[in-house]
Amino acid sequence: MTIRAVTHQNYRTTLSPAGIAPTTDSQIYGMIPVGYTLFVQSLDITVVVTQGFFVHVTLGKDAYSVTSALSYAYEFGETLGHAIKNYLEVVIEQLVWLQKNEGNLSTSVYDELVRLQQYLRIM
Repeated sequence: MTIRAVTHQNYRTTLSPAGIAPTTDSQIYGMIPVGYTLFVQSLDITVVVTQGFFVHVTLGKDAYSVTSALSYAYEFGETLGHAIKNYLEVVIEQLVWLQKNEGNLSTSVYDELVRLQQYLRIM
């Protein structure tokens, strides 16, 4: 998988076979592409990205943090790859929980479920 990253300061595109290329900038935006699949071992499920989306990655003092407009969730990791994987797993856990509790969700939380379902599909 290759995730495309656009650095925040100069908007150049960087690519790496391992994911987002290292950069000296403290903030980058990475694209999670359509068709990307992730197995979440703790849930024993595989999820596929059905609509690509950007993640915002920030390098802090000791770790990378990842957020996106897709969810209110955020996650950290010691490496860029771990931070993105951790973030995606948290969002998938959120999707699973929302689906299980769909009948009890408020309107705004239900809207979040619908948004996640537009981007992610459990296989």
